[in-house]
Amino acid sequence: MNQLPPVPASFQEKLDKMWQAACRVCDNILDFQPNLVLALMHSGWGPVFAAQALWQARRSEPFPPLARVNLGREKGKFFDKEACRLGGGLFMGTWSFDVDVGHFLAWLTTRHEWQVELRQLITEAMPTGAAPQRILVVDECIHEGSTYLMTFSLLDLVFPQAVVRFLDAGGWYHSEYGELMLATVCPPADVFPEGKLPDGKLRIDLERVAMGSEDTSPDSLSWQAISPASPAVQALSAFRPAEEWLAMSQAVYAILASYIQGRAVDYNPAEPEAQTICNDLLPQWRLMRDIWLEHGITRRQAEQRSGLPPKSIDRILVNWIYTDQVMLTGRGRGAHFVIPPPIQDHLSYRHIEYPSAPLDLLWLQPDRLAFGEGHMDFHDQELGGYAQELINHLLDLGVDCWIDVQTISKGFTVEENHAFAELAQARQRSVEMHLVVLETLSYDAQNSFMPKRGRPNRRDIRPILDQIDHSLAAGRVVFVCCDERELRGILAGCYLARHGQAGSTALKALQACRAATVCNWRRDPVSERARRYVRRWPAGT
Repeated sequence: MNQLPPVPASFQEKLDKMWQAACRVCDNILDFQPNLVLALMHSGWGPVFAAQALWQARRSEPFPPLARVNLGREKGKFFDKEACRLGGGLFMGTWSFDVDVGHFLAWLTTRHEWQVELRQLITEAMPTGAAPQRILVVDECIHEGSTYLMTFSLLDLVFPQAVVRFLDAGGWYHSEYGELMLATVCPPADVFPEGKLPDGKLRIDLERVAMGSEDTSPDSLSWQAISPASPAVQALSAFRPAEEWLAMSQAVYAILASYIQGRAVDYNPAEPEAQTICNDLLPQWRLMRDIWLEHGITRRQAEQRSGLPPKSIDRILVNWIYTDQVMLTGRGRGAHFVIPPPIQDHLSYRHIEYPSAPLDLLWLQPDRLAFGEGHMDFHDQELGGYAQELINHLLDLGVDCWIDVQTISKGFTVEENHAFAELAQARQRSVEMHLVVLETLSYDAQNSFMPKRGRPNRRDIRPILDQIDHSLAAGRVVFVCCDERELRGILAGCYLARHGQAGSTALKALQACRAATVCNWRRDPVSERARRYVRRWPAGT
């Protein structure tokens, strides 16, 4: 295959995409000045290969030292398996909650064999064997970010002194290697029966052959070039001899090099695009990793390690508590932020298996007064079955009074919930419902509600407490429903203050009630502003 076949015009757009990826890599090399380029195999190799071709055509200085490491999303499968993520599904990288990301980073510290292998592969690529100081990592793209998290974490463990830049090359997804092969050196009409690929698996084999490399083993960071013994080549050898497939793979890269070098005169170095670059792990991910590894850290430690200002640390920690990712143990400066027990047991906090109750009920008076969330409507097609189960559970507990406290933004209409009454009627139960609306202005940075003047007005809270007392006096079993967690904690705390447990005593009593629930690690209410509001509620009012 001495003469390269022409590339169809229909494939020009994808070649342009590879050209842009090559320019992006070269721009970052000129800007970042790395003493090592780390290409993530397998599909991350394409942009680096194209960049080498462009660099050779336009630059006089040599291309930086290059290491090729088999580090990709498939390695995350080991975490999904080994971390026993019961009910939590697959790890979704930066799309996950911070507690999951921290767990993933903590787990990576235990992968000593990867750390040893990564150090060896990079050290062998350095001309003098010295540790790299500036590493440019190149991958084809950043999707959900699991590879980005893994790469930064492992490099931080192996070469902590190195400054790392992770580049989303923005081009050449591995399926397109196979498409280029089909478009140029392997027309389906000339190779496969009926002029098309027989099945989907064969297409994957063809893509692997077109990329030209494969894993040495699933859990290794090493890679190897395809050979006649490669499983993908063996599968395709039913249609052409193995040697021809190897030649086709080489031709794919020859076509890429020829195209890039033919356009080299068009290259004008530019400032790298900021949206394609990641420079480090977020501070909150590192802090959450430390919480997992050290079984908790103090607020002062969080501030010192992150380098963030106190207000930023407070926002992060309050948000974690609010979303049940951490809990606070101890008091004062010695208080520690720790992972709640259900998450430490590797149960997903999004899929907690409640042993006896599907609802997180906060009982202020056993079997008489409970607070909880759930503006539920069983007419919703997706959530209907779940909502019906929860409401039936409340009816089983004897609840016959539903006080629905809703917070809505100005201009929005109230949605009454008829599910409780309808299910009670089907049981021939007499129940009552009361709807209370609190108008809000917006939500703050912690996603906490912001009522008028930034806090609940006492004249708005008192009627709710009055309604609770009136229903209890009538012999009802009351459930106070409020989806806004901070407001729910305020209402419960103020109710306790009204009935003889004012100030800090109300918060202690509220936490004692919380200790009896399945979510006993939660803090009610979460923010210091809300807790201060409860402490200041006048006794008996």
